[in-house]
Amino acid sequence: MPRPLRPLLLALSLGALTPAQAERTLVIAPEAPATEKRVALVIGNSAYVQSPLRNTLNDAVAMAEKLRALGFEVIEKHDLTQKQIGRALGEFRSRLSPGDAALFFYAGHGVQVGGVNYLPAVDADIGMEEDVPTQSIDVNRVLEVMEKSKTRVNLVFLDACRNNPYSRSFRSAGEGLARIAAPSGSLIFYATRPGSVAEDGEGQNGLYTHNLLASMDLPGLTVEQIQKRVAAEVKQASRGRQEPWMEGLLDGEFYFRQGGANAAPLARNDAAPPPVPLAPSEASEEVAYWSEVSKSDQAKAYDAYLRLYPNGRYVAQARSRLQREQQNVDARLRLKEDLAWQDAQNGNDFSSFKSYLALYPEGRYAAQAKLKLSRLTPPVKEPEMAAIPGRNYEMGKYEVTQAEWVSVMKVNPSTFRGEELPVEKVSWQEVQEYIRRLNQITGKNYRLPTEEEWKHACYGGNEQEYCGGSHLSSLAWHQDNAYSQTHRVGQKQANGYGLHDMSGNVWEWVQDCYGNCDHRIVHGGSWYLGAAEARVAARYWYDPNYSYNDVGFRLARTLP
Repeated sequence: MPRPLRPLLLALSLGALTPAQAERTLVIAPEAPATEKRVALVIGNSAYVQSPLRNTLNDAVAMAEKLRALGFEVIEKHDLTQKQIGRALGEFRSRLSPGDAALFFYAGHGVQVGGVNYLPAVDADIGMEEDVPTQSIDVNRVLEVMEKSKTRVNLVFLDACRNNPYSRSFRSAGEGLARIAAPSGSLIFYATRPGSVAEDGEGQNGLYTHNLLASMDLPGLTVEQIQKRVAAEVKQASRGRQEPWMEGLLDGEFYFRQGGANAAPLARNDAAPPPVPLAPSEASEEVAYWSEVSKSDQAKAYDAYLRLYPNGRYVAQARSRLQREQQNVDARLRLKEDLAWQDAQNGNDFSSFKSYLALYPEGRYAAQAKLKLSRLTPPVKEPEMAAIPGRNYEMGKYEVTQAEWVSVMKVNPSTFRGEELPVEKVSWQEVQEYIRRLNQITGKNYRLPTEEEWKHACYGGNEQEYCGGSHLSSLAWHQDNAYSQTHRVGQKQANGYGLHDMSGNVWEWVQDCYGNCDHRIVHGGSWYLGAAEARVAARYWYDPNYSYNDVGFRLARTLP
């Protein structure tokens, strides 16, 4: 049969910046290299089956229009369904390149489960907390897309803190979103502080987005200064009920709009410029901000103060504390590396030195670790097996990984690289050679499962549509959630026998022939295909020399 068709750390609301403050604190510098590309994914969800929202679609339309005017290439999505989530994130990822500025804006319902933030699709049918991850956008996944794309600036705006319409069915009835540990080079902006609820607004836009849209046009303000301004305005308009929040820190500065033509960069040197006299109200704002910052033992807190108040009255103290805290951080990092090197020497084997290099590829002991590795033979990695109840064979708990393949074959044919990703682009014939070498080294009798063995193990003692259940996305990486690539084995729910990824991720070769044995059979579907191919009953067959980047395998072994 032919191959199937591939279809901030700190965000204090201290009041709006006065003109004098803006002039005093402003640092005009290029926000990015001239060649920087700006890409934004804007989503507005309003037409929910449960608890529709009034202003979120307007928020997304207005934000998309604003970002286009500010030079962004915008992907605009309205009322995203479950099936559209993967495609939207995939399109966003495909537009991003290293060095770009990436922005994600979302207006709609947002919920947290176990400290993880999710943005439900409009057709989400959520009856319990366990339904949320499979019917929503995981905010961590958005950050992962940005981080893997090596973008220079990552901005995430979440106007997603309205009342949780599903809270009655949740074990924990907390409202609002949870705090997120933002990756380096990222800022996450909440419409209100974590754990609180935002207002939908009386006009055409939500309260937070209304004020954000207005402030984005102000020239010469960094994105952090814009958030500070918006926080003050929203807090005042809501009479203190809503206070926007920010997490993370950028490496450098980002401006939606540059300053005026006569603005010049502020010279950066060790000597602080003389303080500018402050009006009483302005001085109290700085004093309040410094009062909070000075309680911190993190270097980025003092860096944040210096960014907002480069001419402030506490510049000398902030620089001193910044230097001291950075020295403490450096000392802790050196100690951590020393301990890792000591562990590697104590282990004194291939895996120990490789683990050190994985953590510190340019570390102080990297040259010594590489020399040690050159003199050691890497160990063969055998698959982790699980016995099949009532049968005389066991199956690999996971698809054979690239690390396991390379430990035997010494080469990696895979398109998507990662030690814990399944090996792919391996033909049936190449798998037979891998098994021959593995058995020769280990003295064991690994093999491919028969088709009947594979199907029995796949059901896991419960004959449902997919391998281990009827809800595909909780069991498998497939067309709608895999973002066009394989994923680390074992992340999805196991079936009743403790086997992972038997549906989805990669097709799996079995031993059986098709027809006159000029073809061999595969089962399980893959990251590239949809629900139909992931069914237990689905099967395809290929030439034994055929290989592609969604075809892999798992091993079986007859028990003594």
